[in-house]
Amino acid sequence: MKKIALDMDDVIADYVGKAIKTYEEEFDTKVDKSLMDGKKVWQIIPEEHAKVVRSFPYRAGFFRDLAIKPGARETIEELQQKYEVFIVTAAMEFPGSFLDKYEWIKEYLPNFSWRNLVFCGHKHIIDADYLVDDHDKNLNTFTSGEPILFSAPHNTHLDCYRRFDNWQDLHDYFL
Repeated sequence: MKKIALDMDDVIADYVGKAIKTYEEEFDTKVDKSLMDGKKVWQIIPEEHAKVVRSFPYRAGFFRDLAIKPGARETIEELQQKYEVFIVTAAMEFPGSFLDKYEWIKEYLPNFSWRNLVFCGHKHIIDADYLVDDHDKNLNTFTSGEPILFSAPHNTHLDCYRRFDNWQDLHDYFL
């Protein structure tokens, strides 16, 4: 059975959406999402706010209530019928995120086995046939299989990988 490794943030869960919502609430402003082409939230806001936005992932509870991406749950369940599916997340970069992410997975993907969860520091250790991720830094060191880019505002400029714009694209390719 082939192995698919799926990143969590901005692939399965909507990190960018939560960052924008939190920023807008805390600074009583609106983010012009059209400026995000190839950029992260902290890169398109006033410089004096960027430090606060960059601290969001270090906050307790920040990862606990991210929205699930449309189609992710259903597609993951179908993939598990044909592939060995792993959720691979670099949780060690933000140590406080570990429990939030684990609880999130239990809530949004209740049938997903803990045996298929990989909380790591760097994804170059992953041995799978495919890695679906939104960050070039993870895909360019993935050598055991095919790296696949999942579209996010910060990666619109990348064109060196197969790209999935959404979960329907992923579904169509694998299923």
